[in-house]
Amino acid sequence: MRHQRLLILLFFIVFAFNAKAAVFTVTSNADSGPGTLREALTLAAANGSTEQDFIYFNLPDQSEQGRTILLTDFLPALSPNLTIDGLTQPGSAFGISYAKVKITLPGGLQDWPEGYHLLYGSNLQNVTISGLWIWSDYIYYMSARIIDIANSTRVEIKNNLVQGGRVYVELTDEVRVQGNIAGFVPDGITSFKSSIELVDVKSSIIGGSSTTGNLVSETIDIKSYTLTGPWGYDISFNKVGVDYTGASSSPNLYTEKRRISADVQNTVALTGTITGTIRENVAGNNSSVVIYASGNGTVEISGNSIGIDKSGTVAFQDFYPDWVKSNPPATTGIVIESGMKALIQQNTIAYVANGILEQLANEVTITQNSIFCLQKYYNYNIHDFIAYPKTLPFVKINPYTNNSISGRATAGARVELFSNEGETCAGCGAKRFLTAVNADAQGNWAYSGILPGTIVASALSNNQTSLFTKPELDLTNITVTQMDCDGALGKITGAKFYNAAAVKWMDENGNVVSTSIDAEGLPAGKYKLVVGTDGCNAVSQEIEIIDPRPRIDASKIVIVRAGCNQLGSVKGITASANAGDLLTFVWFNENQIPVSSDLDATDLPFGEYTLRVTNETTQCIARYGPVILANDNPLSINDASPTITPSKCYEKTGSITGITATGTGTIKYSWRGDSNLEVGTDRDLINQPPGKYMLMVTDDSNCGYLFSKEHVIPAIPNDIAIDISTRTVTDATCDNANGSIKNITVTPDVPGALYIWANERNDIVGYGKDLSGVIAGTYTLTIYGSSVCEPVISQPITIQSTNGVSLDYSKQGGVSPSCNRSDGSITGLQAPGATTYNWVITGTNTTVGQNLDLTGVPAGFYTLTISNGICSRSYPFEVQGFPPTAFTGITYTKTKTCDAFPTGTITLNTDNANEEPRAYQWYDEQGNPVGYTKQVQFLKAGRYKLVLEDKNYCLFDYPEVFTIEAYPELKVTRGTETHIQCGVGTGSVTATTVTGGTGTYIYQWKNADTGQELPGKTQASIEGLAAGNYILEIKDDGGCNNFPIPYTIVDQPATPPTPVADDIQVYGVGKATIKVKDAFPTAIYRIYESATNPLPIKDTIGGDININVNESRSYYISLTYGYCESARAEVKVFLSALSGGVPNTFTPNGDGVNDLWNIPGLGSYPSATVNIFNRNGQSVYQSVGYAKPFDGTRNGKQLPTGVYYYIITLRKGEVLSGYVTILR
Repeated sequence: MRHQRLLILLFFIVFAFNAKAAVFTVTSNADSGPGTLREALTLAAANGSTEQDFIYFNLPDQSEQGRTILLTDFLPALSPNLTIDGLTQPGSAFGISYAKVKITLPGGLQDWPEGYHLLYGSNLQNVTISGLWIWSDYIYYMSARIIDIANSTRVEIKNNLVQGGRVYVELTDEVRVQGNIAGFVPDGITSFKSSIELVDVKSSIIGGSSTTGNLVSETIDIKSYTLTGPWGYDISFNKVGVDYTGASSSPNLYTEKRRISADVQNTVALTGTITGTIRENVAGNNSSVVIYASGNGTVEISGNSIGIDKSGTVAFQDFYPDWVKSNPPATTGIVIESGMKALIQQNTIAYVANGILEQLANEVTITQNSIFCLQKYYNYNIHDFIAYPKTLPFVKINPYTNNSISGRATAGARVELFSNEGETCAGCGAKRFLTAVNADAQGNWAYSGILPGTIVASALSNNQTSLFTKPELDLTNITVTQMDCDGALGKITGAKFYNAAAVKWMDENGNVVSTSIDAEGLPAGKYKLVVGTDGCNAVSQEIEIIDPRPRIDASKIVIVRAGCNQLGSVKGITASANAGDLLTFVWFNENQIPVSSDLDATDLPFGEYTLRVTNETTQCIARYGPVILANDNPLSINDASPTITPSKCYEKTGSITGITATGTGTIKYSWRGDSNLEVGTDRDLINQPPGKYMLMVTDDSNCGYLFSKEHVIPAIPNDIAIDISTRTVTDATCDNANGSIKNITVTPDVPGALYIWANERNDIVGYGKDLSGVIAGTYTLTIYGSSVCEPVISQPITIQSTNGVSLDYSKQGGVSPSCNRSDGSITGLQAPGATTYNWVITGTNTTVGQNLDLTGVPAGFYTLTISNGICSRSYPFEVQGFPPTAFTGITYTKTKTCDAFPTGTITLNTDNANEEPRAYQWYDEQGNPVGYTKQVQFLKAGRYKLVLEDKNYCLFDYPEVFTIEAYPELKVTRGTETHIQCGVGTGSVTATTVTGGTGTYIYQWKNADTGQELPGKTQASIEGLAAGNYILEIKDDGGCNNFPIPYTIVDQPATPPTPVADDIQVYGVGKATIKVKDAFPTAIYRIYESATNPLPIKDTIGGDININVNESRSYYISLTYGYCESARAEVKVFLSALSGGVPNTFTPNGDGVNDLWNIPGLGSYPSATVNIFNRNGQSVYQSVGYAKPFDGTRNGKQLPTGVYYYIITLRKGEVLSGYVTILR
């Protein structure tokens, strides 16, 4: 922003070289008095208006306070021919500004006089205001005009810091506003509202160069209301709505106004030409419009960064206030109004709602802009008129590949191709200009080369620009082939699409069913055609494929067999078809005779039946069957009143008679006894002992068998008697087992009867009528006849003990121990005659107690020995423990394990278990413990056992073996890296292939150096990589993963091919073109003075290199690709002797002046041929050599005045042609 003082002085020398300059120096920062700014302004005004006056500053105190002029009232008006130069003040500038003198005016809005301003003036000329920091309380009000100039000429406002308010100039010519900071404090970040506003200014420069741009917090606004003549403006290199870095903004900088506006709102006709330039500005963080232009004239809008910083990485929408972010504005990047001719080129427009809007402008050329991340996703559009009167060029892209593209456009149009490569937003962005090609006379165009990302095109013709392309669908000739009655699948063909590369058909569940434009093999369902990529596509309406066949559902069929006293039926089948279709039903028997026209068929005899369902709308048929109804004939038993004869327990005299049965064919009988054993095969059961009996009946039908009710042959009671009076008892000695009971009388003596002797504990101690070999005690005999006979029990009989001891169990008690615990007991025993007691574990000599009560023992078998010193006796006892719980009702789920490391799990569900286990123990096949909870984790492949512990601490071996299977080993095949060359483009890696695992894989790319994930890079392949190290992590949904796979993308140098161009000969000083053979249309070619000169003369896009020729010499050309450059090729340029050119007129009128068509230098070509023709193609002059110049005659007669065509052949291959006019 800074200018040297020398430039300022030179500027005013131009305007006042005849005047004597008067210099007034400000030495006091007071409001008034000697050496103050107020005095200097007053003296300059008194000095007259013809001389150029200068106000310089030399305040002695160079601190900020010392250089601050504190006003108590408004300053007087400015006078003509005045320069106020704050840059003359010694000391450093304030902050990032150039200002060195601060002017402050405290006060409030209520004190601001209507129409009064701080630095102001009218009817001025040659006025410059420079190097001032102007601050006032009034800066908080945008209506305040801090600097206000009107009705003047040649005004410069530069290198100032206006902290707020407006810089305002109106009705003035030749205005420069440069290097100012408007709306910020000296740090260039903290902001206030401030704008630059020019009204009816004929010519102006706001900014103008990279060193003179302004920093403005609010707006740059120029308007024409009353101008009638030409209007010119240059708004360039300014930063508007951002801070001094150009890469940041803040919510305080947000505005709803246009950032840069050049607007014609004339109340009178503006008949002059408008010539405007708006370029290289950075602006954003607003609603409404960023750059606006209107009026009848031309404007160039180029190189601006709109909504984004110059680097293309900082989105100014990120600095919206929160209340704006919640409802983003419909900001438009550029608006061109009716009447304008606009060239819009090489701008970057991003993170706004709309790109470029032209509203019936005369001519609009939009070229090589970078437009992306638009919230409404269109790049350039026309106003939504009902009938748009302009005819715009058109362009369409045929389906393309990643290295070849073609299409149609307006004949001869320039077609520009863009890529959305690198765009992080969804949409049809034109972020990167790729190349341009020309459509031929038929409108066809094509390009071959790398095509990254989604391609967008526009067409330029006759200074008009087409809309940018979007994916389009053409369904005019679409054909839908439905499924047929044989089940052949449907297809959809004949669709066309444009402006896209990718195509896919999707079903109603979002699954891709085809990636071809013609979709075949389609089952019934609804399908959509999608062309383009996510966020930039066109989607068709749903197209339905219909299955014309009836659909039969027999999942709930109910079949009732025929026979057994009833007819059969088939019910529960359902049938369906497409909406509106009519179905009919017919059941056929095995002889193809219709038996029912209802879907539920009833009253069917046994046989085979088939259902036919007909779709009467489509005439398609579906069948179900055959359904077999088996033959069920009746079988019955009548046992309501049988005759039953009782039997004695010791005889077989009982019977069951009087039961009848009916059925088909031969009826078979089978009587079953207590153990389901057959005891008779006749209808009547006879000669049977007391018991329970059932009759089973079968016949020759297929109806199975029938059982009668259970019938009982009762026993005749009291038919056995026991007489113990005849007994003989032998007592036991010393309680040894040598006692006996014999000679009991039983009447009658029943064969097969069962005799059982039991002691007082109901322990069985013998069988048979006699009992022997027993110890002293009390015993009873029980006699059993049959299952229905009541047992007969004798009276107790006692065997005494001689000198023995005995044990009385009558009051025995005790408790059972818990599993694995010693808390069981035996208590309540009595031992008459015993004096000592000893408890041992049965089978051992281990004493566990010496009292009659045994306590604190685990479950087991114990022996009690009681003694009186003479006799001893031992008794077995068992302390029974609680049985372990056999767990049931437990279910489980399990997951497989990875092959490389254990990830298997088993999870139990005990919600329905018969008892909740209190502990769990898991073991592998080797018996190693692997877990102790309901869920066991990190299991390798193998078999596992489970042991459960119940509430009594008893262990239970769960019977099921749990098996964990392993997923197949995860195997990976690396992708292939594509590296960057010469710093151009980006790298990529082809798809990494994976097998094994669950088959469902999760991919994540990371920066190998930082470990950070690459956002959104979750595919097997990757594109858009800068040079660096990367890793791909792969795992499946079963938790299996592989080691990270490293990839490296490098930037490789390469040597482009050396360009080839023919030497050229030119025939006059001036412009010429070196044409590179087979040139790359978008490549950059360089031309050098010599083979070794390090600096090129210039760079040229494409193979046509324009040069200025003034002598014969050599040039050297090379081809560049990024930072790589080919070897240089020499091209020789020969300047012909005809360097003066061929005259295109002469006047053969006999006045001796210009009577001959003299061609300077042609004499150097003695063998040259010269031919001249009239407009009808007739030869009027021929010559070999040019010894006698053409004099305008043929055969001695003057040729008519007019235009003639010539062909001059200097030598083979060197031909000049053109027109020459004869004037008289």
